[in-house]
Parts: sequence; structure tokens; C-alpha cells
Amino acid sequence: MSSFESSTIELGQERSPQFERLLTSISHHFLRLDATNLEVGIVGALRSICEATGADRAALLEITKNGTEKIASAHTYADDDVSWKPGGLKGQSIQQMGWLADRLNRREIIHISSLDDVPVSATPEREFFDSQLLQSVVCVPLFSEGELQAITCFAAQESKPNWRPAHIAFFHGATEILGSAIHRLRTELELAASRERLELAHRAGHSTAWEWRPDDDSLTFSGITEVFGVPAHLLPRTGSELLEFIPPEDHEAISRTFSRVFSTGEPYEIEHRFEVPGRGAVWAMVRGQVQKGDDGRVEKVVGVSADITKRKHAEQALQRAKEHAQVTLSSISDGVVRTDAGGRIDFLNPSAERLL
Repeated sequence: MSSFESSTIELGQERSPQFERLLTSISHHFLRLDATNLEVGIVGALRSICEATGADRAALLEITKNGTEKIASAHTYADDDVSWKPGGLKGQSIQQMGWLADRLNRREIIHISSLDDVPVSATPEREFFDSQLLQSVVCVPLFSEGELQAITCFAAQESKPNWRPAHIAFFHGATEILGSAIHRLRTELELAASRERLELAHRAGHSTAWEWRPDDDSLTFSGITEVFGVPAHLLPRTGSELLEFIPPEDHEAISRTFSRVFSTGEPYEIEHRFEVPGRGAVWAMVRGQVQKGDDGRVEKVVGVSADITKRKHAEQALQRAKEHAQVTLSSISDGVVRTDAGGRIDFLNPSAERLL
């Protein structure tokens, strides 16, 4: 058995031109890979590595980052004629194979050329290798921010491949490329999911976040597909363009608000209309906050605009109902007195006023 400190393996040493070309190909493949095809990309890379080295199976095991060192996900490849059942790996703790886990946590690359290399005391490891009829195994740890992030394993069943230091360096280099690609693509997926959650939240709340910079009048919305029914490609890109969507009679109130908050720096809230082509006027409630630079000048204004059209229509309908009731009550000849919950009079029609 051989073990190597992963930090001591120089990626430029002990490597054949064939391996160099393959590493470059794998790297370019992941640079072009769409994040949604991550699983396909990983399995394809494992297959290429196996074909180049004589391994007949490979696995990339991602490890949880909560200190338990459990297998969060398992990506596997095996030749068609290999009977291998790696299922059930997910959720298993690598500490169940303590001998192997101890060396991997010491950043050792483990090369087991024969089952006889495994200590008799390492019972779980021996039982696993024996059950899989493995003749040769290489395990490479991958660390991120000081924690074990993943493990790659390459193995052969029927024959014992003559894996030399060049092969071990190749396995190490490929693992580094896989780890970097997974980190980048998972970050892309998380960002896409975050944007989707933000857009769903905005849609559910009928709101959108935005940012306006007074110095160049630029206006940006938070990566969503539409605002109040206006598609993204038709949204205003400047404050001046935004005013074209707002009825002129609402401009003065907006101007007064911005004059005040530019001076005081305090958060603000204002309601105004927003003209949507084909829909008519939408009522928006805008909450914003100015952000000033070191020189005291306003660098940008950030805020959220919410569609309150339904609420506004309900308020207007209620007001009309109240006005109608007032007219009706005022016109009848009987005296009408209304009191609040505390028994205080809050309305008298003219007939009641004459009686009192």
C-alpha cells in the first residue's frame, strides 16, 4: 500500500502528455457545462478517467459540512460488465471506515494495490473491498476551507492495474478539477434558486425591489421578468423614463418626498399610480431608503414597490359606500344617532341634530 500527502503532489510532475490533455479536456468541459447538467458532467468525467487509467469503476462522494462527515451525495460510474451496487452510500458516515477516514482526514491519498495491504484491524474496509471483489483502489480527499469536502475513489476488479506515481498525480489533478467545478456549478444553482425564490416572493407579494442612482439617473430592478404586468424589456431604465409611467398629477408629491429624504436621509413611504399599458393605472406603495457617500451626497436610493391596487380599490369602494350612507341618512326625516364602541356619539343626521 502507498499513501501520499496530497499537498506534496505537484500537478506538473509525474504526468504524461496523455493525462495532461485529458485534464485540460475535463476542465474545458466543465467550463462549458450548464449547471443543471452537473450530474451528467461528473459521471462523464469519471468515465473518461476510468478509460484512461484502466479503472473499471469510480465514485465521487460529497461530504456534509456539519461536522458529521456523512456522505451527502454519491456520483458513480462503472463499466457495463461490472456488477457494482453502490446504492445506499448516501447518508452513511465515513467514520464507519475509521482506518480509511483517519488517513483521508490527514490529507493522504491512499493507494491500495491489494487487499493484503489493508490492516487486519480495518475490518469494515476489508469486508467492503472483499464484497466488491476489488483488486486495486485509489482514494483521493478533497478539502475546502480546512474541511473534507469530497472523496474520489477509483478501483479495478478483475485485474491489478499498474498505477504508477503519474497515475496517482493524475487522479489527484482530476479530483481538484472536479471539486472546483462542483463548487462553481453548485454556487450557480444556488444563485439561480435564490433569484427564483426572490421572484416568487415578489410575485406572491406583488412587489419588486429596485435601485436608482441619481448621478446617472440609472434605474435597475431585481432580476425579475415583469413589474406590475410590464415585461422586463419594456421596464424604465432611468428615473426620467419611470416618470413617464406615473400620471403627472402624482409627480409633485413624489418630488416633495425626495426633496425631504435627500436632506434628512430618513426612510420614506409614498403611494402613487403606475400606468400599465393594456391594464390601466396600478396603485403602488413605495418604501425606500437613501444611501449617502462619505461626502454626504446621495449615491443611490433602494426600495421596494408593492402593488396595492386591490387594497386601494377596496378603500375607494368603502369610501363611496360611506358617502352614500351619509347622503341617505342625511335625507331621511327620522333622527339617526350613531355611537362608537365606547358609547360616544360619532354621527348625527340633521333631524337628530334638531331634536338634540
